[in-house]
Amino acid sequence: MANEINEAVAGLGRMLEAVEGLRIYDRPPEMLNELPCAVIHFVGRDFDETLGGSTFVGMLRLTIFAATGEAAEAWTHLYEYLGATGPRSIERAVDADNTWVGSVDVGRCRRVENVGVRQLPGAQGEPPTPVLAADIILSFIKSVS
Repeated sequence: MANEINEAVAGLGRMLEAVEGLRIYDRPPEMLNELPCAVIHFVGRDFDETLGGSTFVGMLRLTIFAATGEAAEAWTHLYEYLGATGPRSIERAVDADNTWVGSVDVGRCRRVENVGVRQLPGAQGEPPTPVLAADIILSFIKSVS
């Protein structure tokens, strides 16, 4: 099962490399030094038994860290990733390849949540940095035999 989860996370990461200007991390890094970026987290799964094997539904959280500060242009930059269309749209990228480079049977964006300012830890001895961020919740279906 761990292989299927790793494949889904890696597939989503490879697929999102096409999103303009977004660095992708498939696991939380020690420090976020480059914005904009996104971090993929596996958050859980459900079981679904079928006659020909097993299928499970996995859930991922994609956290977008868009820009420092709260200026209007920083919000606009974040909204470009959260919108349904455009070269920075996560949803558009997921819809264009809903198998996440062949790693899942089907994957979809489900919702956006936790939109707002987050405090990223500063370097040693530095104060935290306010960053505009949001979470996109995605689900995927994967059949295993």
